[in-house]
Amino acid sequence: MTDDFETYLEGWRRRMREAESARTERARRARGVLPVLVECLVRRYGARRVILWGSLASGGFGDGSDIDLVAEGLPPGRELFRALAELQAMAPEFRVDLVPWEDATPEVREAAERDGEVLHGGGVA
Repeated sequence: MTDDFETYLEGWRRRMREAESARTERARRARGVLPVLVECLVRRYGARRVILWGSLASGGFGDGSDIDLVAEGLPPGRELFRALAELQAMAPEFRVDLVPWEDATPEVREAAERDGEVLHGGGVA
């Protein structure tokens, strides 16, 4: 019985290591696309500041996680949707969530300021 349990336990540990390795690799790939996304927001859509927040910024990025960005100075309306579509096309492996700073809830702004990572621009809006 002890041998069966040890075999089970070792298999479980191996699966946990593999899952953690896969999460780490996925986060690395997500971080790898950030420079392209930020450049697009700044050059094509006039973003003055871009903040990464959420699970990729906090280290909890997993299988179902998305790339959460808050950007200040984005155009409204159709241009905003065009920007989001362009970002999504640049990072097809991930869902991209783009929130204009000006439209963000106080909770999102606070979380981005407190826990986020400024990718472009700086300081407080």
